[in-house]
Amino acid sequence: MNHFVHRVRALLILILVAAIGAGTAFTPARASAAGNRGEQLLPLFINDSYVLFPGKLAPYIKDNKLMMPIRAFSDVIGAKLTYNSTEKSYTFSFMGQSVSGLKAGVMNAVFDNGLEAPLGVKPEMKEGTLFVPMSSVLETSKSIRWENMGNRINKVSGVIDGRRGVILPQSTPVQLQVPFVYTTETFNQFHPLFPVRLNQTAVTGGGYKLLLETLNNAPFILGKNSVVLELVAVDFKGSSKALKGIGPEVKTVTAGASSFTFNVPTEAEYVIFRSHTK
Repeated sequence: MNHFVHRVRALLILILVAAIGAGTAFTPARASAAGNRGEQLLPLFINDSYVLFPGKLAPYIKDNKLMMPIRAFSDVIGAKLTYNSTEKSYTFSFMGQSVSGLKAGVMNAVFDNGLEAPLGVKPEMKEGTLFVPMSSVLETSKSIRWENMGNRINKVSGVIDGRRGVILPQSTPVQLQVPFVYTTETFNQFHPLFPVRLNQTAVTGGGYKLLLETLNNAPFILGKNSVVLELVAVDFKGSSKALKGIGPEVKTVTAGASSFTFNVPTEAEYVIFRSHTK
């Protein structure tokens, strides 16, 4: 099975844009100073799935650095995040290494070697969420690898993987709850949809609505209702909800847009997304 997964990953990386070091800035094609609400400027690709941050939690680019919501990202990769109420700052601990003193408006942080160093971009508080430059936060980690991965529709995603076979320590079993498992039958049919935006709105009477916008990443026209979408929405308490959809509603050419709506009982912190053709 591991051999099969490696084959899948090898096929997914159609155009390797750049192998970047942990301290190197991301430069996705649609980089902007603030990004649009819900726009997935650089969707993360972890364990053969896209990881998306909805609405106000969507990462954005500042001074050529990818700014990530610190709490949601910590949950995704299994890092430990602790809050110092006296200093009003966070400590990010990951696989035996840590960065402390992460605070809105403060450029420097204390790294695992005890030395204070600049992050390159000051962390920012936006709508109650702290965003930090993740490449700077992870630069001391010897166990994680970042890569930019391009595709045929000129979009870029950020691949996160462990170095030399290291498995990322997700703190929750969400990855095991993803309902879609790749088989030899779907080997050449996975991920025809590339996620570009994920918005989230409260629904009158309770719950939330997720609106996912995608582009056709397949080298052929997608027929009506020819694609299966499977998602896992994870809330701020770590509870998850499996979701499934069929689309698109009409035939869609390569790079053509489609949108999908899903209802969830609680506000999602992040969403794991996969798709495959029937």
